[in-house]
Parts: sequence; structure tokens; C-alpha cells
Amino acid sequence: YITKPFNPAIVRARVSNQLMLRAYAKQLEDLNVELERLATTDSLTGLANRRAFRERMTQELRRLDRYGGEACVMMMDLDHFKAVNDTYGHPVGDRVLRELADRLRVLTRPEDEFARVGGEEFALILPECDASAAIAILERMRRVVAGAPFAEVRQPVTISIGVAHLSNANGPNELYQQA
Repeated sequence: YITKPFNPAIVRARVSNQLMLRAYAKQLEDLNVELERLATTDSLTGLANRRAFRERMTQELRRLDRYGGEACVMMMDLDHFKAVNDTYGHPVGDRVLRELADRLRVLTRPEDEFARVGGEEFALILPECDASAAIAILERMRRVVAGAPFAEVRQPVTISIGVAHLSNANGPNELYQQA
């Protein structure tokens, strides 16, 4: 708001202030987006973290309650990962975790939620997926992990995978435990 007759210096100052305020607002917006990404992403693998996984599982259960359908949850754990860290060191262990995430990510669909939920624990939500399809995906993942060596690790790296159908649980915690 500028009164007439206007003073050019005042107009320049007010426009400059408004442009500066808009730049600060945009910067704040960008920082909030980055903060959200940091709060929901595992920094090592780039996958969703435990918090984001739990939120997505809750949303998926609500969706199924409302609209029906099917979904499965898979929990994966690297077998004997402590031995990898103890033998080769944590930097190699980190590379193994990143490589595992990269290998398995390509087997997921865009609507799936693939997350690192613990040190060497991963989880996957498979919306609109029945138990037999989940088992087929599980077997492909197992073969991809066991099929080729990891980083500088000379010992075999394998995973154990559990799967649970969402219809068998009364909530996210129970489903998580079943898987």
C-alpha cells in the first residue's frame, strides 16, 4: 500500500522489502522441505527411515479399512552382519548396506515403501499384493542378495525375510511383529 502522491524512494524501499520478504519465505519453504526429507530418510541408504515406514504402514492400514484390498509387509535382516563389520570394518559394512539397498530398490514398485528400519534391518510395504505375490518378490530379493558378492566382502552375504499379510493384524505394531 502506497499513498499518492508517492515518493520514488519510498516505492523502491517498499518493493525492495517485499522482494526480500519473498526471498526469505522461499528460503524457509526450501529449508522446511529439506528438513522433512532429513526427518524421513535414512542418511546412509537414501531409503525411508523407521519413522516414515511406520507412518506409511498406518496409512496403508487405514486405506484398507476404508476401501478394502490387500497388502503385505516384509521384514528383512542381513544374516551375520556383525561378522562383516568385525572382519572388514564399519566403512565396508556401510558399503554393503548401501549396495543391498540399491540391489533391492530396483525390485520394488513406485507405490511400495522400502525402508531401513534399523542397523541391518529393512522393511517393505507392498500395497495391493497378496501373500503368494509377496513370497515371489521375497524369493527374487533373496536370490539378488545371495547371487553376487558385496563390496570387498569375501564371505557370502544373505538375508532372512519374514512376510505378513495386513489382514492378519490388528494394527501396525502387531503386523510389524508378525513379519
